[in-house]
Amino acid sequence: MPKGKQLTDVEKGQILVLHNECLSIREIAESISRSKTVVHNFLKNPPAYGSKKRTERPPKLTPALRRRVFREASKGETSANQIRKALDLPVNRSRVQALLKKDTHLQYTKFLSAPLLTRFSYATTA
Repeated sequence: MPKGKQLTDVEKGQILVLHNECLSIREIAESISRSKTVVHNFLKNPPAYGSKKRTERPPKLTPALRRRVFREASKGETSANQIRKALDLPVNRSRVQALLKKDTHLQYTKFLSAPLLTRFSYATTA
């Protein structure tokens, strides 16, 4: 898996020109401030350089599952953990929280704390 940035078109052109002038790979690398490895890999097969697809880790949540999370969250007062359990998601509670926080359409509101009911308050409400 590549670690650095790919060569730009200008750098590719410079490498080819310097190579045609019979400079060594080390000299070419020093002149364009790139590693010897990237210069060597480019000169091995210039047309094929950069054609290999860079793979990345597939997401655990598909776009359909993400939409279901947003739909469930927009219904009402459910916590991230309740959403995760209701939809049987393969991710952690904190990932659901991060998704909901990143969404611009949903607005987080904290529940207002209410005093505990006492025997006196039960008697007055009845």
